[in-house]
Amino acid sequence: DMRRQNTGKSGNPPFPMDIQFFDTDFARAGYEGDFDSFDVKASLNYIDVAHLMDNYTLRQDPPPDRQRYTYAYATTLGGDLSVSFAHFGGVMEVGLDGETVEHDVTIYNPNNANFFVTPMPDIEESRVGVFAEWTGFTRGVNAQFGLRVDDYSTEAGTAVTGPALPMAPQMLASMFNMADPGADETTVDAVARFWTE
Repeated sequence: DMRRQNTGKSGNPPFPMDIQFFDTDFARAGYEGDFDSFDVKASLNYIDVAHLMDNYTLRQDPPPDRQRYTYAYATTLGGDLSVSFAHFGGVMEVGLDGETVEHDVTIYNPNNANFFVTPMPDIEESRVGVFAEWTGFTRGVNAQFGLRVDDYSTEAGTAVTGPALPMAPQMLASMFNMADPGADETTVDAVARFWTE
């Protein structure tokens, strides 16, 4: 699958900025295979987004010092692989999946080259997960048991502010840069479902 979505100038009255463009590319490749004793499913996907908003093109211009435009982009790359087979009178599926996301946002004043701020500087997020799920019929009822473990990792770049910004945002950026910009977390999810006619 390949798809492109292009959104042009669009008013956005409830919010402080209007869309100038919102361009997104999607791509996905998948595979399914049936073998003698097991089935295989796999896929890869990619998303690329570029987005620009401002507060002066489609609405009454604010004063020059209050004009803003925001450019944002993001890319996502993900994939999954699973194998299904008969087990204990039902079907067992085991697999792994994951994705990486990178995104960045910068806010500018078109009338002042010294006014800029990166509220989300070069953010990188990744997740890798493994899972097992059994579905079948046991003790007179339909049942499903599942277990998933996901490992998450995040990183951030250096927050940057232009010299025209007030002291408070510059202090926030400095505090952000002095802190640990990364984190690692692991989550475990389990499910047990039972149903019958």
